[in-house]
Amino acid sequence: MRVTSKMTADSALFNIQRTRLQLDKLNEKIASGMNINRPGDDPISTRQLLDLDAKLKQGAQYRSNIVKANIWQKVTDTALGGISSALKQVRQLASSITNGSSDPTIVANAVSQLSALKNQLIDMGNTQLGDQYIFGGFETRYAPFSQQTTSTPAVNDTALTIDTTTLTNGSLITGPGIPPNTFISITAATAAGTVDLVDSTGVAVATTAAATSATSTFNFFRGTTDGLNVEINQGTTLQLNVPGDQVLLGTGTFGSVNILDEIDKLSTALLNGPSADISAAATKLDDAANQVNNAITDVASKMIRLDSMDKLLVNNRNTLGTLTSSIQTVDYAKAATELNQQKMAFEAALSATAKVSSLSLLDYLK
Repeated sequence: MRVTSKMTADSALFNIQRTRLQLDKLNEKIASGMNINRPGDDPISTRQLLDLDAKLKQGAQYRSNIVKANIWQKVTDTALGGISSALKQVRQLASSITNGSSDPTIVANAVSQLSALKNQLIDMGNTQLGDQYIFGGFETRYAPFSQQTTSTPAVNDTALTIDTTTLTNGSLITGPGIPPNTFISITAATAAGTVDLVDSTGVAVATTAAATSATSTFNFFRGTTDGLNVEINQGTTLQLNVPGDQVLLGTGTFGSVNILDEIDKLSTALLNGPSADISAAATKLDDAANQVNNAITDVASKMIRLDSMDKLLVNNRNTLGTLTSSIQTVDYAKAATELNQQKMAFEAALSATAKVSSLSLLDYLK
């Protein structure tokens, strides 16, 4: 096969351009500090870098979730601490008058203090973080806890003289003569100022309240009992919230004391006696304190778990960062050596090509 001068020139040019391209890549590496500046530089390492970057971003999102979850737990812990403090005051007040008192002024003062402390518990139960009621579950429109003192009590399966403007269908209701786990049903057929009482399946529930009672105090919970879960690692979730009904109404695993009802019973016992009812109500308050402490312990365990998971994610981030750096960060000493070698090769190629290209047929016609 005959090799023409054009073929020789094209081959020489190709090799010069290839050497120049390698020289440019080395310059680019040194300038950027990165081994891979585009996927074509190293497809396999590029895939590894993309996977590592995805894991780093995922870990950053988990850590962001943990930060928000920690804020939620701290606010919850503060609210539960306030509830516990108010309960201690209720218990101290109950202990100071366990034997009863015939002095109307002392009794009236004690009942007034109990009412104020109950309102304080309701306020703590309506604690917000941003626009979210921390004890309200998925319900964000209304405060989860409220109370109403009506002129007439519940009769059969209906609660009378109820202001339904601030209530929602399915709100939990507790009070004198109302069985546990009773909810209100508000329909188009419900008369104004009344609500039907039903169980969780919608079946009517009869109350034992006496129709002759002058007034009745009903306590309402219109939040939801749902758990608000947040993902703190791949496949790992944590329940952010403590359902408010489990804390103040005793419907869950923390305890079975309806704290708001027990304070109402204590107030009634102080007004009507006998002292045995006062003692019974005071004893229930001890169980109520344990119930709140159980909720506080649950929050503390969540905070410990969040802290442990955050440390794990930090370790993972550092490991992934080291792996990314080992693939992507330029070894300047090695790159500088390669650059010098490539420059010498490029200059040698230019020189050799220049000498070869200067020859022609005339050089042999002498």
